Amino acid sequence: MTTNWTIKRTTSPSELPVSLAEAKKHLRLNANDPTHDDNLTLLLTAATERLEQDIDRQILSASYQQTQFCWNETDDPRAEVKLFKKAITAVTSVKSIDESGSEQTLDPSDYIFDAARGSLFPTGDSGWPSLKPNTPNAVTIDFTAGYGVDANCVPRLFKAAILLTVGKWFFDPAQEGSALHSQEVAYERIVTLLMRSSYP
Repeated sequence: MTTNWTIKRTTSPSELPVSLAEAKKHLRLNANDPTHDDNLTLLLTAATERLEQDIDRQILSASYQQTQFCWNETDDPRAEVKLFKKAITAVTSVKSIDESGSEQTLDPSDYIFDAARGSLFPTGDSGWPSLKPNTPNAVTIDFTAGYGVDANCVPRLFKAAILLTVGKWFFDPAQEGSALHSQEVAYERIVTLLMRSSYP
């Protein structure tokens, strides 16, 4: 059996992990010249989205919702429920549609969140509650993910990767040249490092 899960971001950070001032300093632009501000903000946003997709992590704190047909792939009421996002900080609610079609909110004491595994485990002897069959959103899990609410919490490697991307896109907007190829190689190396479990 497959869980047929979907995940969406329900709230977004109020700022970017790399500031406009940091980008200008990296690109050696005049800090007081607003000529490129709009373009740089667009590039910073796109570079952040790219990195988050490449490493499958939320950088600054945001809220997510995951829905699925059943609790887990094995249909085992005692098995873990996997959350498909990294850097999860807390689970805020777990809801299910019972056999009568009513929505039930599980008490936090009914499950344990293992942050290292990104998984939920039932605490009761009977495991997860029974679900209404063939219901796409039979299970709904709300959680938060990210390294903090502002850019001061962002690990330096994340900032370095974003700045490398912004630099490449800024100086080669049409992606026509190969002169900045080294920046792309450096970015890919950082992504590889960040995918290791030993990195934040």
